Amino acid sequence: MNEVVIHSLVDRYLTIISVVGEPNELYKYDAINYFQENWNLEDPNFAEMIKTSFSRAGNLLYQNSWDFIYKTAKEFPEEVREMFDSLYDERLPIDSRILNFQIASDQILVKMRQVLQKENFNAQQDERTLSAYLSFRYPEKYSLYKYSFFKRFSKEFKINNSTSQNGFLLTYYSLLPVFRKVISERADFAKIYRSYYKQPQWDDMNLMIQNILFVNYRSDLTGLYNDVLQPFSKGNLIAYFNYLDQLIIEHGIIQGTQKCVFSCSDKQINFIVGQKYVWSLKSSTHGETFKVIGEGMFGIHSEKFQSSENSFLNHITDTKLLEKHKKGIDRAIVEVFNKTIRSGYLKNNDGFIERLAFDKDFRSKVIGGEFSPYSNKGENYWLFQGNPDYYDVVSALTDSSITSWKVAAHKDKIKVGDKIILWLSGNNSGVYGLGEVTSSVGKNPVIEEELKYYKSAYDPNEDRVDIIITHNFAKNPVLSKIIRENNKLNSLKGGNQGTNFSATREQYEELIRISNLQTTTMNYPLNQILFGCPGSGKTYSTKKLAVEIIEDRMFGNTKDDRDEILRLYDHYSNGNQIRFTTFHQSMGYEDFIEGIKPKTVDNKVLYEVEDGIFTKIASKAQDNWLNAQSARQNSIPFEDALLRLKSEWEEDNSIKFPLKTQGSDFTIISFNEKNLRFRKSSGGTGHTLSFKTMKELFYGERVYSHQGLGIYYPSIIDKLISYTNDSSSSKSLDRFVLIMDEINRGNISSIFGELITLIEDDKRLGSRESIEVTLPYSKEGFGVPPNLYLLGTMNTADRSVESLDTALRRRFSFTEMKSDPQVLVYGHEYSGKIPNTNIDLIVLLETINKRIELLVDKDHQIGHSYFIGVNTVEELKRTFKNKIIPLLEEYFYGDFGKIGLVLGDRFVFSSSTQDNKKILAKFKGYDDVEFLTEKKIYTFADVDTLSVSDFISIYQDNAE
Repeated sequence: MNEVVIHSLVDRYLTIISVVGEPNELYKYDAINYFQENWNLEDPNFAEMIKTSFSRAGNLLYQNSWDFIYKTAKEFPEEVREMFDSLYDERLPIDSRILNFQIASDQILVKMRQVLQKENFNAQQDERTLSAYLSFRYPEKYSLYKYSFFKRFSKEFKINNSTSQNGFLLTYYSLLPVFRKVISERADFAKIYRSYYKQPQWDDMNLMIQNILFVNYRSDLTGLYNDVLQPFSKGNLIAYFNYLDQLIIEHGIIQGTQKCVFSCSDKQINFIVGQKYVWSLKSSTHGETFKVIGEGMFGIHSEKFQSSENSFLNHITDTKLLEKHKKGIDRAIVEVFNKTIRSGYLKNNDGFIERLAFDKDFRSKVIGGEFSPYSNKGENYWLFQGNPDYYDVVSALTDSSITSWKVAAHKDKIKVGDKIILWLSGNNSGVYGLGEVTSSVGKNPVIEEELKYYKSAYDPNEDRVDIIITHNFAKNPVLSKIIRENNKLNSLKGGNQGTNFSATREQYEELIRISNLQTTTMNYPLNQILFGCPGSGKTYSTKKLAVEIIEDRMFGNTKDDRDEILRLYDHYSNGNQIRFTTFHQSMGYEDFIEGIKPKTVDNKVLYEVEDGIFTKIASKAQDNWLNAQSARQNSIPFEDALLRLKSEWEEDNSIKFPLKTQGSDFTIISFNEKNLRFRKSSGGTGHTLSFKTMKELFYGERVYSHQGLGIYYPSIIDKLISYTNDSSSSKSLDRFVLIMDEINRGNISSIFGELITLIEDDKRLGSRESIEVTLPYSKEGFGVPPNLYLLGTMNTADRSVESLDTALRRRFSFTEMKSDPQVLVYGHEYSGKIPNTNIDLIVLLETINKRIELLVDKDHQIGHSYFIGVNTVEELKRTFKNKIIPLLEEYFYGDFGKIGLVLGDRFVFSSSTQDNKKILAKFKGYDDVEFLTEKKIYTFADVDTLSVSDFISIYQDNAE
């Protein structure tokens, strides 16, 4: 590699550090130091040694990777010891050591799955993990590695990586000597670096290299060296971000929301909500500097948004217009914000611009100057209070029907543009929304559709103001308990006698902050189906949504976000919080709910009731829910108590449990997934005690039986309750997700049976109308807990939403995943173009889909994901040959003529009809031979022989 490249990276590093200061990488030094102090391959307690040695690795190891290696070390310490011994044997080539470690991991994984009884337990000993093992042991020889950063480095400088297994890591290691040579020559770098990180007892130059790459390729720092801000004046940047601060505060924009995008392209900085530009700064051209959304036209130039009745993008130079048209700007933003679930431009989000928007300290360092939010100095803040006995505030907010409010005080001060806090008194008192005054105080009439929310007579002579709701908290109010405990809010005057009280800007902004932090299950439907055409991204979206539900936070769509989502998905799958299944025609109740399955024990065939996929995850979710709800302050949750009992029994399997009614005792002889087997005092071993029954007795949900096996439960339950609680055993309410892929392919009635009703929100455990049924085989009670989320996917090319089972349609919400060619602008490496050709993948996909919709319908379009990874003509040929053409054949049921109407005559040929008679055998007994021989026979072109112009012809050659 050219040393000039390395010098440029070092220069960049110094530029970035001069702005942001120390990049917080000291933990890596601490992690390696701690490993060096504790690593001892000969330690007799190998598992604990390895746990201690890597205990400070933090995010340097994936959780799944660490789970595997630590759990395996506990079960098979000698095998793992040998694996590390070989990995650290410097006499062997590095590539073979890494590969052998991975092979050994895969081999021992088979045994681990048997031990843990988890088929989805994975090893994940990838390049990043192996680099951590190596660099912790020999930091002077190896460096920490992360694929995302090295890929960006390789792409920028056209590094040819090895195509072998672990090729990227091996290429990276081959470049270390060049990096080391350049760094050793850079005294300016050493001076700055050593001011942050002192020389450890080991050679840390390879860690310097990793830190250089890390800082260079962090998405929120790239703008510091690629001149993103160069086209803009300092004054305009300050004005732009000052007003952006106001929009973020007043409209409750949070960092990472999927509704908004912060981008920079074509010398223009943009704040986008949904698909609409809301606030932009462009480099000075024709005197037009800023663009802002608003109702009506008030700019030097205004562009109409086609999807909105009265919203325009106004080009302005005078920022005083922002205050003059504030009401219309706010209404336009509220309209698009409320309509948006997820922006279609997320792929274009720029981490650097987003950090400038939210990190004011960082912004000041980058741009310089004073940043104070642009504000309306004359606006006031008010608390408007409502009585639930007089007016149904919650229902009105839920239906978005509140348009005015009574004013009984401060009539001479309340004015247009003032901010309001809506307080609801009563048993569930608190703040249920924020808004803005849009009219003067007066005898403003209540609109007819709002009258139905009044519970007592409405007085038309009372003074009122018109309002607009900007923040609707109806589903997630900021309750008075939270407000009383908040130092900024405890002086809020809600609950006092009266209707209108003064408030402060600080209180208003704090309510926005708290509301953004509060996320409840109401934000995610309990039952949801993602539907769309093939290739529209449904599978990945379910993984992303499952992780967001469990993590209770939104993720973006950057490469780092995607990596984190997939890592967390694996982690929660391994931990049984996420289960995945694919529906098919042969799936039934026995697979999904429960069935009787044969099992051989001591050469005898026994038939046992076995839980299905749904019942297993529902039981785990219910256990967690019950533990979180448990009122037992002096006993630990059931599943923890059961683990304690099992651990105690493993140490002493002679523990005796007395029978209170008969004076004898019994002993446990084994545990399995659903019950424990015990030996009676008479010696009989053929009986079991159900964990399900134990749990219900433990929580007081079942009465003890004094007959049959019932007499054996009391002493077990007493033992479980005897374990004292401590802080480490407390349980929080976790969320569980079941993903049902291709849900439309299964027979819903056969699969769910009578349990289809139980998944409804108001039929779940803990609700007023909860339902619990007795399962047919196990005879145990079963209900669906409120912390279990059901996600389904369906391919609309197989079946439309309208044709789904009615029972399913009523109980699920549906989200369409459309084929979106514009995703290629941001998701494709070359923005939808194939380099060195004139092939435009966006136009190509749009053209194909328009023709399919005309010939079939929109449910049978081609998804954008088929083209995301297509960067060369050869890759395009493979995509057409292996994916697009087979899919079209399925859509048109062998009618190749219609495929010709979609792709054109360079892809599909019709054979001449003159030779068709010669194809058939000689036979005089069939009358319609002429009709048959007139049938055209179509053949496909050999895709491998097609040229660039052939693909372009798809969208350039139209029928006359």
